[in-house]
Amino acid sequence: MAADRAQLLAQDYARNARDLLAESDRKFASRKHLSASEMIWQATAQAIMAVAVHRGWHCDGTRLSLRNTIEQLAEDEGDSLISLKYVYAENFRDNAKLDFMEYRELAYDSAKARDFIRCLLAKAC
Repeated sequence: MAADRAQLLAQDYARNARDLLAESDRKFASRKHLSASEMIWQATAQAIMAVAVHRGWHCDGTRLSLRNTIEQLAEDEGDSLISLKYVYAENFRDNAKLDFMEYRELAYDSAKARDFIRCLLAKAC
């Protein structure tokens, strides 16, 4: 019963992540890159939460907890690139507040962040 509830919660987080990615596309199309950056970051956080719930790990959604979950996933998967790919998504959190990314960076890094989010979602559902 608890496993079923956890799976439903993981699916909710995954659905939220997909919805946020779609919203980021609309924001980018409207040239609202700061809002789009925030949506990508929120999608990342939701995808990480989906992985954590799916695997039975504690993750409260704080910055430190999200980072720790990524590090644990990288260790469990034996893939140090997971931690490095997280940086692409994490940059969008900072860009939403500081507006430092150039257009080329936004385009390149958003594609990398989206791939990372999709990879996380594949591990969660």
